[in-house]
Amino acid sequence: MRQKTFYLLEMLSEHHSCDVISFYSEGQGQLEATQKALPHVNFLAAVSMENGLVRSIRSALNLLQMLPPSFARFQSQAFLANIIHATERKKYDVVHYDIINMAQFQRFLPTIPAVHSPNDATSLCSYRRLESAITPWQKLKLIIAAKLLERYEKRNYGSFSKIHVVSKHDAEYLNANLPVGCVEYIPLGIAGVVAAHPPRRNSLAGEVVLVLGESNLQHVSAGLIDFLNEAAPELLKQFDRLNIQLHGKGTQKAITGHPLARNNRIKVLSWVDDLNELIRSVDVVVLPDKSGTGVKTRALQAMACGAAVVGTQAAFEGISDFVQSETHCVIVETPSAIAGAVTQLLLDQEKCEQLGRAAAKLINANFSWKSLASRYECLYFSAIERWHE
Repeated sequence: MRQKTFYLLEMLSEHHSCDVISFYSEGQGQLEATQKALPHVNFLAAVSMENGLVRSIRSALNLLQMLPPSFARFQSQAFLANIIHATERKKYDVVHYDIINMAQFQRFLPTIPAVHSPNDATSLCSYRRLESAITPWQKLKLIIAAKLLERYEKRNYGSFSKIHVVSKHDAEYLNANLPVGCVEYIPLGIAGVVAAHPPRRNSLAGEVVLVLGESNLQHVSAGLIDFLNEAAPELLKQFDRLNIQLHGKGTQKAITGHPLARNNRIKVLSWVDDLNELIRSVDVVVLPDKSGTGVKTRALQAMACGAAVVGTQAAFEGISDFVQSETHCVIVETPSAIAGAVTQLLLDQEKCEQLGRAAAKLINANFSWKSLASRYECLYFSAIERWHE
């Protein structure tokens, strides 16, 4: 289950009846652990996602029907049957469809107020990823995806009582093509983190820089490779005891074959038991994203833990109205500028601690799930009210 959905259910189920029908791909053990962690939520059904030949055939059929190919993995008759069965047995005030692939089921329940939470303006996300696409094939796939997603957004989002996104920029983009009052902006939250910047590190242990990002995404891996090509060599040259740690899904694959992949001062952390603890143990966190939309949970988490964070504007998308460069973080755009900012912070521990304290205070005050729960409640109530107008 996605982090946003988990914490939202945890908060809302304290005061409201919440039923869930979901897909799963992590395995039965993970599903049972999620159910145990949310004792006040009623899990009505969980359906496995389509893979293999069936998924490929449905993707092709979706293209012919000018539907987003990503819908194929979620086009399940079993899932639909569970939705119909649940709504026949119980009256629901509102149905929440999370991520864009769930939106395709709303047409089967036209008489119930509906909230759709794609998080991002997904067509805009594809358009932005074009900036970091390398091969003609990558560009073609992104153009097709962007056009199909944009077509779907324009034709179908207006049927929902409310559309929820996590970035003001995405809300403005969607509002240009949807009825007034349809789109609602509520940022992502983060689990409560009691943030205290780690004590002054022992300089004899050497400096540690942590680079975070899901490098299975092209626009993130492109930023990582640029960092390794231009920023990392400069930093390794300046600091004899510096170690650079890389963490995030797809990182090992993304750097395979890179000249620095075998450098013993660069380490890929494929799994960590406690990301908060890892963040607190390093000197600087780097978020080198080249593009993208929406709030990045890793940016929230790193700042909430009191880390000194250096990143691009894209990395702070969705919270840019709150953060100030040089006060809560350092925002730069090029790999050479990232190297320069990291260098300055590694030479100024006091500045690192100042940034960390300010960042932790900002994020924990404005982006905790507890503080956002009431806004989601208002989202549902306004969806119901709008549907009855």
